[in-house]
Amino acid sequence: MTMQFSKPVCVLVGLGYRREISSVLEALEFLNDCPCDTREKAAAVAACRAALEGRTRSDTARLALISFALKQDQLITNGGPPELAYPVGAHIGGTTSRQS
Repeated sequence: MTMQFSKPVCVLVGLGYRREISSVLEALEFLNDCPCDTREKAAAVAACRAALEGRTRSDTARLALISFALKQDQLITNGGPPELAYPVGAHIGGTTSRQS
């Protein structure tokens, strides 16, 4: 089971090479290849494993991967903010305020 992401995550690997990660399994492989040992990496690995075990959604793992790549300065965003799974202002278990 690979569990595809809603949108791929692009990261820098090696000397400026771009890698597109499209699934939880690809994300886990990328994370396991990274030599660093950070809280963000541990959280992303845990999220990927939880997604593969069916305990969370694939986009939860995607967001954890984005957090890790952003912290490591490896996230490629095409000059803008990372593309998240949910649009800004979406209702995700909470409320959003509107200004008139």
